[in-house]
Amino acid sequence: MTPEAVKTEIKLALGLALAIVVFAAGWTAADWRAGVEIARLKQARAEENEQAVTEINRKLTKAQKRGDDLAALLAASELNQSILEEEKKSEIRRLTTGKPCLSHAAVSVLNRPGAKPGAVAEAASQPVSTDAAFATDTDLGEWIAHAWRQYDTCRDRISAIGDFYQTTGDSDGNP
Repeated sequence: MTPEAVKTEIKLALGLALAIVVFAAGWTAADWRAGVEIARLKQARAEENEQAVTEINRKLTKAQKRGDDLAALLAASELNQSILEEEKKSEIRRLTTGKPCLSHAAVSVLNRPGAKPGAVAEAASQPVSTDAAFATDTDLGEWIAHAWRQYDTCRDRISAIGDFYQTTGDSDGNP
């Protein structure tokens, strides 16, 4: 080999080595930049998640407080209704005579769940025994007072549920 050929081969080898070094440096730099970008994206995602969790916790706390407040109001209302029912029953007992108001036949119709109105009792031809159940005017009055309490309790509970789900000004309509 001539000295010129050796110089050419050395130049080619150095050029190839330089190209490999430049390629490796570029690859490393690109990998480094990608790593930085990935780290930045992970950080952004973590911050978004933290904000979402904070917002969810805020809404949950607000809903829990609203539920607790409404439950307390409902409990107070039910206590007042219970007291009112007892006062009404006491007044009904004072104002009624305890005389029979609904016959045994009428009470038996009311006490037969699932029976169709107007259905004849099994032993319709038998006389009603003297100890058969009947309802007095007092029984009827107390039953009506209790029915009103149940109605008011149901109404208040449904109203409380509606109040809970009413929007409170959040843009997404959550309580």
